[in-house]
Amino acid sequence: MEFFSLDRKVITGDYDSWLYSYYRKLFSDQREARGFLDWCNHLAHLCSAKDGDLLDAGCGFGITCFGFAASDCAPRRVVGLDPSEGKIRTMEKIADFLNVGDDGVKPSLGDAMALEFDDESFDAVFVKDVASHVRDRELFFREISRVLKPGGRFLLTDENNGLNLMGLSSRRKLWHQNEAGPLPDATWMAKPYRDQRRDMIAGWCPDLPEESIDELADESKGMWGDELKNAVENYKPGDVFVFVNTADFDYRHPVSGEYMEYPFNPFILAKEIPAYGFSKASYIRPCFATGHPLKKAAGSIISALHPLSAIIQPSMYILAVK
Repeated sequence: MEFFSLDRKVITGDYDSWLYSYYRKLFSDQREARGFLDWCNHLAHLCSAKDGDLLDAGCGFGITCFGFAASDCAPRRVVGLDPSEGKIRTMEKIADFLNVGDDGVKPSLGDAMALEFDDESFDAVFVKDVASHVRDRELFFREISRVLKPGGRFLLTDENNGLNLMGLSSRRKLWHQNEAGPLPDATWMAKPYRDQRRDMIAGWCPDLPEESIDELADESKGMWGDELKNAVENYKPGDVFVFVNTADFDYRHPVSGEYMEYPFNPFILAKEIPAYGFSKASYIRPCFATGHPLKKAAGSIISALHPLSAIIQPSMYILAVK
């Protein structure tokens, strides 16, 4: 794709500095760029939406959308949906550069859990690294099922394979950084979760002593929104600190409720998905977005070991049919 030949200064100046950070290897190594396009081509075949309509829900800057459009199994139209206005504006600029109109790739601002599309609008839906963050997975999956046509395919890929032992330490480090700080470099947050909760609690209960506010911020890990507010407002200061934490996961954004890298068992997730409006779902062989010969060879070996490769492969791929 011609876009990957642009200079770093052009990308960071005319588009978005985060775009270069996310896709650095594609802009700096044409082999990796070709490998990425091969990966998109493979995904397009899995989605099986040639000449149909495909939704990329949570598309970010839309790079995968343009990869789908360039594949030999290209959908008639790819809709890239993301809640970030900045990412959608950048996607629109990329579409202009590639001279791709809305009939080919259409950037769309929106929430994947409240899809503003008619029932049975798409032949396929693709999501990458979204399921491990959404605040309500059941609603998320049901919305995807709703907009899919009967027989349509849902392809999910996520790098939070909970069976991957090699990724456990890095995931824990990221959890603790987002909860207590210092924040990782690649983040849009101004404060860690704990400090955000403290600010929220201080605003709701300004008469509480500072030490009580600090204790509540510490003990309410994973709580968010009304759940957090109700628990805090029901808290009664006393000689002994008593607070009931009802969170289902320790690392959630206190305002949006988004999960921070929730780890899935891919076998269990594949069994759960049909309950949300799909006829079947399968944990399928992984594929790799690389053009480096040694990495491709390693990827082929890992893929051949499927499903045992779940313990060494960070990403998981699940294919469901409505």
